[in-house]
Amino acid sequence: MRKCLKPTERQAQARNRNWRIFKLRGLYANSYPMTGEHLAAYQAAIDAQLAEMGAEPEGARQIRIKAEHDRYEAFRAQVVGDCEVW
Repeated sequence: MRKCLKPTERQAQARNRNWRIFKLRGLYANSYPMTGEHLAAYQAAIDAQLAEMGAEPEGARQIRIKAEHDRYEAFRAQVVGDCEVW
């Protein structure tokens, strides 16, 4: 039977950082009941916190993911056309 080792200090710090990033991205995703300048300020604060932690800001991340999706859909449309999936 394998003995469970206690994580190193660096592993614990990385796990904590990743968990904080996950929670911040969740806050960003749940911000849409807000509107106008409140929404913009809230999302900017989350993006600033993510950037400070060395993570990709969520606003930029969503733009990148949308661009990748659009690029894939353009490629897919060239390959298979506009046929519907059953």
